[in-house]
Amino acid sequence: MKPIKKLKLIIEDFKVKIKWYGDYEMTPWEDAGDNHGVITPWVSRGPKLYEKTLAKSAGKYRHYDVRASLEKAKTESWGLSEIALNELKESLGHDPSEQEICMHVIKKDFQFFQDFLLERWHYTWYEFSIKKDGKTYEKSSLHGIESTEIPWYESDLIDQARHFIGKELINVNDAACRDIETV
Repeated sequence: MKPIKKLKLIIEDFKVKIKWYGDYEMTPWEDAGDNHGVITPWVSRGPKLYEKTLAKSAGKYRHYDVRASLEKAKTESWGLSEIALNELKESLGHDPSEQEICMHVIKKDFQFFQDFLLERWHYTWYEFSIKKDGKTYEKSSLHGIESTEIPWYESDLIDQARHFIGKELINVNDAACRDIETV
């Protein structure tokens, strides 16, 4: 599989590589679990009264079930971050009711799924490694990352690499100091 993006860094003679791959088989409604709405499979009918169409392809539709999603939101106590709640409060001009919060969350959830279906984002995964002189010091991977989050993960992985390499250099210097004979 060919990476969709590569990042290579050299920090204190350590080679840090981050390779990003597209994970196109994963879909958010299969992976989402809690705090996401109810999506129909591809169907050949238009939306029911309580559904909104997410996407259309080859005469088939995928709908967002607003009624079932609203019920799920209430059951699972969906909410907003403090920042998002303040933004909603500012846009409404008053403290939002529980119903207004649920409807706002449903609207955001609908947009999340629609953006996926319209290919505005996709799932990705990465391979991360730190090597020096052919020896691998650190290697990891993580799947299920939204492509919109790549910059945050890269920044975090680079910080992790710097921290790891800093610790390795301290360990090497400590070992070198233990080998010194004093007279």
